Amino acid sequence: KGEIFQSRALSPMEKRLLMKFLQQCVTSTGIAEAKQGGWAIEGIGGSEQEQLGFKKAVGHVEGGLGHDSKTAASGTGWETNFLENQSLDGLLKEAKLSSKAADFIAHGIAMMSPSSSALAAVRRVQLYAKSIGRYSDSAFLACYYGTAEVPQGFCRMCAVYGGLYVLRRTPAYLLYGQEDGKCQGIICNKGQRLTAPLVICSSSYLPSSALPSVGQSLVRRCVCITSGQLPNTDGISLALIPPGSCGNSTCIRVLQMDWTAQACPRGKYVWYLWSETPGDCDLKAAVELLRRMAPSVGVHWCAFYSQSVWTQGESGQQTTDPQELKPGFWVVPPPSTDVDSGDAIQAGEKLFRSVCGEAAEFLEAMPEPEVVDEMFEEPVGVDLTAPLAGSGSEAWNEDQTAEATTRPCAEASISETADT
Repeated sequence: KGEIFQSRALSPMEKRLLMKFLQQCVTSTGIAEAKQGGWAIEGIGGSEQEQLGFKKAVGHVEGGLGHDSKTAASGTGWETNFLENQSLDGLLKEAKLSSKAADFIAHGIAMMSPSSSALAAVRRVQLYAKSIGRYSDSAFLACYYGTAEVPQGFCRMCAVYGGLYVLRRTPAYLLYGQEDGKCQGIICNKGQRLTAPLVICSSSYLPSSALPSVGQSLVRRCVCITSGQLPNTDGISLALIPPGSCGNSTCIRVLQMDWTAQACPRGKYVWYLWSETPGDCDLKAAVELLRRMAPSVGVHWCAFYSQSVWTQGESGQQTTDPQELKPGFWVVPPPSTDVDSGDAIQAGEKLFRSVCGEAAEFLEAMPEPEVVDEMFEEPVGVDLTAPLAGSGSEAWNEDQTAEATTRPCAEASISETADT
């Protein structure tokens, strides 16, 4: 709140309307409700530090904010059914925010395009408010060595529980039971048969024709190693290039990492650039814009690439829902364009609930090491020392084909006419 009112980029009237909009977002949809006479706010956190961080972010929330019948019954925020039928752009216009303040809300806090759902945007604003003051003044945390440490941490946990890793192998065929059609494992590119009651696969192993229920689009990305940092930044920072700044029709995000995150040597910086929404976006022009803004900064190395994302519907909205293509065969989505890992965690939880049931605890606490040792007295795994006589479908004899059907991954592994 203090940073907004100290800023000279907005007029006093714009600041007041902006703060009123943020307060209304936080108290919408029943996630947070200000208690009269204190700062006990549901959904914000129980500790005093979290409550004070929220107060610092949006100020004291009073009852009575809202727009007549469109507000919740408690008199604060908007009703969920109202937000479901609104776009973020429409909500910003109703709040009478200037284009400058609206861009700040859409791209700087909600981090969504103005055409996005108002309900999704309000929830992103709530998440931002709940995150401020939890660990620092910022709403963000950055992983040491990058987000690759998150799956690496999962790999360590999986190994503790008896997981087995097969390196330098890719799936060549899927095994399906002839009677129930359920996936029973894979045959890898070396001809080895690995059986399992469930197969979870990355979408990168499958062609686009294997995912009939979702569309695919490309997101432009770029990585630069530089000798200096972005203008007006200090170390790890997140910046935005607004639409129209360098011929871009969509917002471009720039994440800067320095040596304190163990992402590069001391004195060097890493810039990550990517487009906010899928589609064509010239990131080379964005890099040139940053170089003109910081002429003393040299770019030692730069790489441009594209990454597919899943989309759905005529609007091409991104989706991160895992897909069960066949019984026992799940495909997980590629990374989204979001700044945080929230979509990946939600996709993981959806898959976990689908496989393990609603009653199972998601991300339960790790037990003590001695308890794990008692759980696994003998190593659990499969025999990888006896590869099949051949590779692919040629490796199966008559007895083995009675047990399972193989389908090549190159043909989406779901074709009914695949060889057996």
